[in-house]
Parts: sequence; structure tokens; C-alpha cells
Amino acid sequence: MQINFKQGIIQYQTDMNSIQDVFRYNSGLLSIGASNKPFTYSISMELQEDVLFTIGRDIPNVWSGISPSVRTWFGFKHHPLTGEREAFTTIHAPHIGPEAPLTSYEGQFWYDTTVVLH
Repeated sequence: MQINFKQGIIQYQTDMNSIQDVFRYNSGLLSIGASNKPFTYSISMELQEDVLFTIGRDIPNVWSGISPSVRTWFGFKHHPLTGEREAFTTIHAPHIGPEAPLTSYEGQFWYDTTVVLH
């Protein structure tokens, strides 16, 4: 499989109107819905090849403290050796480009556009 991005969502469940039904918000909590179709995403691991992860069941309250009035990015960090998943949130937009950001902020991610997965 060739993926034309470094990290991102590959597959997710939708409702009968083809609207995403994977991220479910309720009172500051964000859950993953994956009972009808697996949620599959790719990540770039530090010490090995890029990896696909699949979640095949609903996971409630993965992220907390989410406010609809604050732009927030959320995702997973994975341990480079074990693959253990940890949910994170940040208010800093990711930096996307061929060079590292001039100024980086705690929790900000850099997506290097010079890398292509095969």
C-alpha cells in the first residue's frame, strides 16, 4: 500500500449518511467509535519503519478537557520500542513543511514533507 502522507487516518467508520462517526464529543470528552468499521491510522516511528495501527472497538473518553471554543489538535504518541499508545492534546497547530519550525512550542508536532511512505 502506498500512502502519500507521513501520518494520518486511513480508514474510519461513517454513519448511514457517510458522515464520520469515529470521533464522538460529549461534555469535554472525545471518544473513538470503531465497532462497525476499524479505525486505522499510520504513524512515523522513531526507531523503525512507519507503522499502521488499527482500533477495532469503541474506546470511550480517550481525550478529556476538549472545549468547543478552543481550537485543539489531538492524537496519539507511541512508544518507539513497544508501540504503547498515549493520547495527547495541544493548542499549537502542527508545523508542516520541509524544514523544522524556527520556533516550536511544547506539544507542537512537525510533519516533514520531504518524507514519502511506500
